[in-house]
Amino acid sequence: MIYWNQRLVVLLMAIIAVILVSVSAFVSPKGDELLEKKASLSYNSMSDPSRTFSVDQEANIPTWFTGVIALYLAMNAALIASAVKSQGKSSWAWRGIALMGIYIAMDEVAGFHELAIDPIRDNWDISPWLYQAWVIPAMALVILISIIYSRFIWRIPIYTKVYLILGTLTYVTGAIGVEAIGGFVLSTQGLSDWYVELSHIEEFMEMMGLIIIVYSLTEYSRRELKSMTVILR
Repeated sequence: MIYWNQRLVVLLMAIIAVILVSVSAFVSPKGDELLEKKASLSYNSMSDPSRTFSVDQEANIPTWFTGVIALYLAMNAALIASAVKSQGKSSWAWRGIALMGIYIAMDEVAGFHELAIDPIRDNWDISPWLYQAWVIPAMALVILISIIYSRFIWRIPIYTKVYLILGTLTYVTGAIGVEAIGGFVLSTQGLSDWYVELSHIEEFMEMMGLIIIVYSLTEYSRRELKSMTVILR
C-alpha cells in the first residue's frame, strides 16, 4: 500500500502556484517592452528566456504545473468513482469530473480552446468583450455542465459542496471572466501593462481554482471513504 498526506500535497500545490505567478510577474516583460520585442523581425517567443516562467506563454513550467494539478484532480476523482462504485452507488458524476480534469490538462498543453477563436471572429461580428471568442462556446458548456451536475451538487456533503463550488467558480471566473476582460483590453489598448497584469490574475485563479477542487475531493475521500477500495478492470 502507498500512503501520502493529500492535505500536504494541496498545500504544496498552493505554495508552488504563488511562487510561479510571483516569478512570472518579476520576469515577464511589460507592455511596451513586449510590443518592442514583437515588432522585431528577429524576435522568437520560444527563445525568449522569460518564456520559461511567464504565465502568459505556452509550453513552459506554469503550463506544465497547471496540467499536473488537473491530472492529479482527475486521478482523485477516478479513485473516488471506483470506491463509490464498489459500494454499489452511482459513479458517473465522479467519472465525469475525472474526464474534465484530463481534458483541462490536455488543453493546457495543446491549447484546443484557441482553435475556436478565428472561425468565430471570421463569421460573426462580436463585441470587444468577446475578442477571445472561445469564451462564447465555453460559457454555453459551463451552463450545460451546471445543469447536468445540479442534482449531484445538491446531494453531496456540505463541506464537499462548498469547496467544489468555490473552486469551480474561481476557475471559471479566471479562465472565462478575466480572459474576457483581457480580450477587451487587448482589442482596445493592445499589449498594455494592464493586459500583462490580467494574464497573471487569470492564470493564478485557474491554478487556485483547480487546487480548491482537489481539496474538496481530498476532504470527501477523507470523510466519506475512510477505507477506499479501488476496482481496476
